[in-house]
Amino acid sequence: MIKVFYPQLFEGTEEEKAAKELSPKCYEFSDFLVTKLGVTDLGARFSREVTFHDGCHGLRELGNKKPARDLLAKVRDLELIEMRDAETCCGFGGTFAAKFPMIPPRWAK
Repeated sequence: MIKVFYPQLFEGTEEEKAAKELSPKCYEFSDFLVTKLGVTDLGARFSREVTFHDGCHGLRELGNKKPARDLLAKVRDLELIEMRDAETCCGFGGTFAAKFPMIPPRWAK
C-alpha cells in the first residue's frame, strides 16, 4: 500500500511530497533481505516438501516472485514444489474475505 499507492493517495495534498519520499523506501520483507541487503542464506534447514503461495499484492503490485524463492532455495533439505496455477488469484484476499465470509474462495471448492 505504502510503496505503490501512497503517492496516488496523497496526490494534490500537502502530504504528497512526503508520500513520494517514503514510497521508494518501503520493501516487502523478503525483497528487502534479498535485494537491499543481499542476504539469501539464513542458515535454515527444513527437511520437507513445501510450496509457497505468493500474496496477490506482493506478486501483482510489487512484482516480488523471485526474492522469497531465492531464500527458500538456500534452505537445506527443503524441496520447493510450485503450485499449479500459482499466479491465479484465489479471489479471497484483502477485506473481501472479512466482508463476505459466506462466499468460499476458489480453492475451497
